[in-house]
Amino acid sequence: MTHARRAFLKEGIAALVLLLCLGRMSAKPPTAHEIGNRLEIRWHGDLLLEIRDGRFLRFRGSGFNDHWLGTTAAPMDLGWDYRGVKDYVNSRHETVTTENGFVVTLAGAKPSIDGHIETRIEARLISAQEGFRYTLSSKLTGSQRKWRAVSTRARGVSAGTAVEIEVLDFHLNRISRSDLMDWRNSPGEELLYDGIVVAHKSEPWRFIPPVYTPYPIRKGEYPTIFWTNERRAETGFRIGYLDRREGGWIQEFGRVSAPIKIEQCWLGVDVHYLMPTGVPGRKEDEDTFETGYTFGFTPVTRQTAREILDRAASIDWRERPEYQLPVFSRYSTFEERLSRAGQFVWCASSYQCALDDTLGADDRHSVRITHALPGEKSAWYAFTWGTHFDTPTPLKGRFRISAMVKTRDCAGNFKMAVAKFGDGDIFLRQTGQWTSTGRRKDVEWFYSDQAITGTVEWTQLHVDVDIDLTREPPFTRHGVILEYAGAGSIWFDNVRIQQVE
Repeated sequence: MTHARRAFLKEGIAALVLLLCLGRMSAKPPTAHEIGNRLEIRWHGDLLLEIRDGRFLRFRGSGFNDHWLGTTAAPMDLGWDYRGVKDYVNSRHETVTTENGFVVTLAGAKPSIDGHIETRIEARLISAQEGFRYTLSSKLTGSQRKWRAVSTRARGVSAGTAVEIEVLDFHLNRISRSDLMDWRNSPGEELLYDGIVVAHKSEPWRFIPPVYTPYPIRKGEYPTIFWTNERRAETGFRIGYLDRREGGWIQEFGRVSAPIKIEQCWLGVDVHYLMPTGVPGRKEDEDTFETGYTFGFTPVTRQTAREILDRAASIDWRERPEYQLPVFSRYSTFEERLSRAGQFVWCASSYQCALDDTLGADDRHSVRITHALPGEKSAWYAFTWGTHFDTPTPLKGRFRISAMVKTRDCAGNFKMAVAKFGDGDIFLRQTGQWTSTGRRKDVEWFYSDQAITGTVEWTQLHVDVDIDLTREPPFTRHGVILEYAGAGSIWFDNVRIQQVE
């Protein structure tokens, strides 16, 4: 018997056993349990759904798989966050279970805008598949006057500026592997999802390649945001999170009060749904606004996942500016560009950072920063040790990071540095300030002794730093920074990382 025939027979037997089990089990309804601040829904002892603090949701189709939507660390946030104002207060909840499913209703308030949130989660058993289909609906009402005052102040923008509402923010849990979804992958290790597919209404599926860059990229944009930047997700939009070996989910957009911009990062399969115009324009005689959504989530079998992935046309991404990034290695000559999953890259803080294929220290490739104004500040940066570039064993020793540097008409300040930091990422904001996305904000800097300005031919600079990942917390991650502030042009090439004996 051929391998393909054995695999087909094995899948058929597994599906038959599953259907028989579902037939025996479907008569027993799910059960609701309240444990401290958590509401749990279980089916035959298996956890199906969890809500913490009346706000943070995660769920899966059945106990037969681990296709969680939302993770323990990053569940779905039902609090309608508007970028920094997290003032949701849970007021009540109610759960009703039947043999065919359950309904959970939540109610809460957002005091900062005299707001109220009503959320409904309905699950229905799909007898012919692996579990439950979910419908998630939510509605936010509040004062437009207070919304505009609070949201613009939270974002640090002027009054009247449009501020996005974050409808949902969550991570996806594992598919095809028993451990939790995480981005701490060794170089070259495959991601845990075969693909993400999207379709506007009745249009054919399009495949989102599993290519990622560290957050954030140029201008603070989110990786892979482009495929909903031109066309926002509206009623009828579909998105699938799929794996050939395990199946996955199809999400359908029902009623949405405003078009949604989806930010999807392959680095950790991190999903953000944003309403750029979530609050309608203010009317002279009415201060109250209302906005909301309805999403359907349907589990799909591995056969369905394969069929969709096989026929979906891949979205072309390679020539887009946000992906014109050089590959990072312990000896970066900037000859290779990001082209596939599993590569680590140099990030650029602005579009003043560019690849240069006409000039190099000993070849034709380098990276460049060019500023027209003295007040501009940009940087190339790469994460070397820690989450974004792991090593088989913890590093310990003294390391030298060197680079070839060339300048032309530079009147500003150049810095070559190594930054030690903790959880999250460190990056240069458009304000010209370095910041961290993590919980621990401490950053320790190490700079090169030599600085250059004016017009200088290729010169080698270096930074020496002691690394001990066995004893360094909270500094568990490290980055190489090539920064320039001021007018003029500067080039970098042959960035090398070596252990000093």
